[in-house]
Amino acid sequence: MHTTVLKNETLETLALKPGAIVFEGTGGEGGLSRELAEQVGSTGSLIITDLDSSLLARVGTSLQNAKCNVNLVNDNFRNIKNILVDLAVTALDAIIVDLGLCSYQIDESGRGFSFDKDEPLIMTFSDSSGEGSVTAEQVVNNWSEENLADIIYGFGGERNSRKIAKAIVTARPITNSKQLADVISSVSPRRGKIHPATKTFQAIRIAVNDEVGALKQLLIDGWELLLPDGRLAVISFHEVEDRVVKRFFVSKVGEAKATLVRKKPIVPTDNEIELNPRSRSAKLRVAQKIV
Repeated sequence: MHTTVLKNETLETLALKPGAIVFEGTGGEGGLSRELAEQVGSTGSLIITDLDSSLLARVGTSLQNAKCNVNLVNDNFRNIKNILVDLAVTALDAIIVDLGLCSYQIDESGRGFSFDKDEPLIMTFSDSSGEGSVTAEQVVNNWSEENLADIIYGFGGERNSRKIAKAIVTARPITNSKQLADVISSVSPRRGKIHPATKTFQAIRIAVNDEVGALKQLLIDGWELLLPDGRLAVISFHEVEDRVVKRFFVSKVGEAKATLVRKKPIVPTDNEIELNPRSRSAKLRVAQKIV
């Protein structure tokens, strides 16, 4: 079962009122959605997006008894502007986006997110391959050694990025996640509890899904759609995305268009990390719009 990260802290900092219209950019398995539905009540609305239609179906099942108005949209949260136009919604009271993978994607989707399993190298958030979509197998087997090294370092913060990129190119073709993990481990031995393939898998996944680009688009368009006093909350799991959120919020504060709900990011307690080790790198940042 998926455990929602920083759930209580998210609900507390969003401070939703009955009747609020809320955009949840990643429905996941619906753990947070149920709580949001409870807070906005029968006069409120939830707009929930996810690229994975099977996950969206799970959210729908978890919200079948919700009293609020629920809109489930199989789309990328970066398209928030068009999504709201289609729903005839002109403004939002709150936006929440959890940028982490849910347990289903890692353990059950079969798309190569886990380095502990022998799965096809796909790593797309969408469960259907659309025209022009990029897969992890294409990145691993077709991108140049230099480009691989750049994304592994830039998106993963992996110090051995050049060694890993060279090993990947030498081992081509690589067709499954276990093979890729073994190639990485051969030149980057384990240190501590973290698997040596963790950062590289993260980097490839970010590149495949253009996660940084999607986040930047959401921040720009989502902010414009927020009502005054509306709040935007983002839970990130690595330095690259957290830096994007921090810089955006700081810029809005500098323009006197926002205040930070908390000056520092909110992180999981030791108890939460013990119960859910996947939460260890989570950071929650929340800003409130002034104008």
